[in-house]
Amino acid sequence: MSSQDTAGNTQETGLERNAGPARTPPDVEGPKQSGGRWALLASAGFFCLYAANVLSGKISTVSDVTIPLNLGDVGEFITLFAAAICFVIATLRREAAN
Repeated sequence: MSSQDTAGNTQETGLERNAGPARTPPDVEGPKQSGGRWALLASAGFFCLYAANVLSGKISTVSDVTIPLNLGDVGEFITLFAAAICFVIATLRREAAN
């Protein structure tokens, strides 16, 4: 709010200096979809690799056929661990985007 004196000069009152920017209402559409999308896709990819390894192991056990996709115990652990880490990163990034 400003006022004019008799010479026509405007003077600011203390209200404008402390008013700050106008606040906009929060997004109604939900969280931004771009936050952590790569981590979520990587998590899904690692989990699909893990599931394919488990299924191929089961198929090779039941049908006595050797399937070349075999990660072993350590490979399964690392693949599932990477999927969990990527999922946590995606969750934290989406939470930070809100």
